[in-house]
Amino acid sequence: MVHLSLTALTLLAVAVVRVASSPIEFALPDSNAARLARGLPVKAPANFVRRDSGGVLRTLPDIERRGGGGGGGGGGGHHHPKPPKPSCKPLKGHCGKIRVKGEDGTDYGWISSTLDSTSQGPGSYSTTTSRSHALEVNLEFHGGQSFNIRASSPALPHFPYVGGSSTSKHLGHGSSAFVLIRATTVSPGGTYKKADDKSGPRHAESQIWTIRCHELGLKWTNKDLSQVSGDFFIAHPGSDDEYIGATADWGAFVAEHGSHHFKLVELVFNSN
Repeated sequence: MVHLSLTALTLLAVAVVRVASSPIEFALPDSNAARLARGLPVKAPANFVRRDSGGVLRTLPDIERRGGGGGGGGGGGHHHPKPPKPSCKPLKGHCGKIRVKGEDGTDYGWISSTLDSTSQGPGSYSTTTSRSHALEVNLEFHGGQSFNIRASSPALPHFPYVGGSSTSKHLGHGSSAFVLIRATTVSPGGTYKKADDKSGPRHAESQIWTIRCHELGLKWTNKDLSQVSGDFFIAHPGSDDEYIGATADWGAFVAEHGSHHFKLVELVFNSN
């Protein structure tokens, strides 16, 4: 049997009293629900938080969470955010038709084989809901970043290419200028050498096209040789004044021209 001295018993009693009088701390749950119940702000999702160069946690801005905004090469621009494209199959061929799909889900049909004379002048392309009346085109690749689209049926001997024309010398960030999709002659890409169209005074280019997952894109060359991408739109859909265009800054465009008669679209190449 162990016998404790009076001194040892005294020290043991003091230790018991101290432990009994000390508050016991419990780890509180740190879920967002528990934090709200305690009047604390919720935690940011882990994948939206990064450490800066000083080791301090920072919340990523909203634009970075979405993977970035718009912006084209050279002159930049504000573009309508688009969801990431799924994996796509390679083109079956370079001959086909161009489908016009609204970003709000509206199906506008196809680019028509008939050239219209609108408020923007003669030679503008519009849409048709009949596939048999859709324009037949050939994609003409030249090994660069952009390419030409030639109208093959019906063939237009004087203006054989599906290109663009504009009265502005510069498209880009802060500019409400736009490009009309029209019948043009040929022009080399990456230069400001003018193609011709039926409108007369406009600057026209033919080698303005890019493609990704069958969706056509714009690469326009400004007078200072900066290049910009942009958003396609349909103007006055279903009316006699319908035409297809593109702008490098959708926000500036609708601020100047309004949005009631203009709808964002995608131009999708369908191989025959």
